[in-house]
Amino acid sequence: MTLRRVVSPEAAQIVTDILCDNSARLHSFGRHSSLTFPQRVAVKTGTSAGFRDTWAVGFTKEHTVGVWVGNFSGSGMDHLASTAAAAPLWRTMIEDLLTTDRGVPAPTLKTMPICSLSGLLPAAASPSTVNELFLPGTEPHDSADPWFDVGGHPLLPAEYARWCDSPNNRLGATLRPDIEELKVISPKDGATFLIDDDLPPGQQQIEFRTAAAEHVTWSINSSPLLPRVDGRIFWQMQEGDWEFEAIAGQTRTTGRFTVLRQDLAKVSQVR
Repeated sequence: MTLRRVVSPEAAQIVTDILCDNSARLHSFGRHSSLTFPQRVAVKTGTSAGFRDTWAVGFTKEHTVGVWVGNFSGSGMDHLASTAAAAPLWRTMIEDLLTTDRGVPAPTLKTMPICSLSGLLPAAASPSTVNELFLPGTEPHDSADPWFDVGGHPLLPAEYARWCDSPNNRLGATLRPDIEELKVISPKDGATFLIDDDLPPGQQQIEFRTAAAEHVTWSINSSPLLPRVDGRIFWQMQEGDWEFEAIAGQTRTTGRFTVLRQDLAKVSQVR
């Protein structure tokens, strides 16, 4: 068997460091999970849909261990995730190996402190900083300062408008003040969409939305689009070239997109 390297040693160092990071797992697995070791031990878990498979795969400096737990029939387990099934068995094997094995060596790449929320150079308003590894030439050079208001709350781009208005916004984030009032998020101007005849029509709709906080009215090829009960606007895809218009107060934005059938799109690509 011929072995060949598929990633650079430096990239492997970064991925390994992520898999050894006990603090990164705290939110999901807690402080004393089966994945936590005083030594540097790399590990990744996984649970398949329907709880059919649970995995724990990891390594020390000398050995790689993979554990699978599931039913040989392929039937799902009773909501048993990898942390409760495969991970404890994997830990038992790793603990035995560590009586003679060594932990994963520390990375040799240079680390630098960054803002833990933005990934940019720390700003006065950054909630915390963290030391991260970077491939040479990929280090951030911009400060996180423009991404926070005077109160230390994040300022996000237009794509996060709906999230900022949702109960999930526990950060108190708001939109950046330099965002256009009526920036269209979907559909993108000039986009091409494909209709797949193998999918039900209900799964082939385009949502129309902007970053505007106020009420927006939409039309497509001059025909108005009406919102659903929840206020969101969806349009059933139909073949053709389409022009849309969004109006909020005195602001108006237009754009175009195309809808093709997937089989026709394949034919045009062949030609």
